[in-house]
Amino acid sequence: MDLNIKTVDSLGRIVIPSMIRKNLNINEDTLLGISVIDTKIVLSKIDVIETKSNEVLLNLIKEVLNTEVVITNLTKIIAATNKDLLDIKLSSQFFEIVNKRKKQIINSLQIGEKYNLSNNFLVYPILKNSFLYGSIVIFLKDIDNFNKKEIVLDSIIKLYLETYI
Repeated sequence: MDLNIKTVDSLGRIVIPSMIRKNLNINEDTLLGISVIDTKIVLSKIDVIETKSNEVLLNLIKEVLNTEVVITNLTKIIAATNKDLLDIKLSSQFFEIVNKRKKQIINSLQIGEKYNLSNNFLVYPILKNSFLYGSIVIFLKDIDNFNKKEIVLDSIIKLYLETYI
C-alpha cells in the first residue's frame, strides 16, 4: 500500500490525491464516511444507492415485466433478482455504456470482466442532479411486451429516484 503524506490546513482539511480520487471515482459531490479505528482516520466512499430500497425496486420491475433485473453502483452489482450476479465487479465496457448517461437497449452485454450476457437489455443510468450513481439493468425477454410497459417502468424508476436517491 502506497502512503501519501498530506498536511492538514487550519480548517482541518486535506486533499485526496487525484489518482486516488480517479481510481475510486470520487467527485465533487461524492459522500465520504469518516471513522476512527484505533489511531487511524478512515475515509470510506458512501454509495447512496446501496440501501434496502433496492429490493423494493427489483420486485416492482420483476412484477411489471416478469424478468431479471440488476442494480449497480459505479463499480459492482449491488442488487439482483439472480443472486449469483451479486458483487460482480463491472467491466470497463459496461461502465462506458452507463457513463453515456442515457437509457439504451443493447443486445449483448459484458457486465463483468468474465460475465458476458446475450439477450436484449435495457441499461437505465441512475442520475440525480446530473450526478451518476449507477444503473438499473433489465433483461428484456420480450421486446414487444416491454414497449407496452415502458411508460409504467419509467414511472417506477422515476419514483424510486425521487424517493431514495
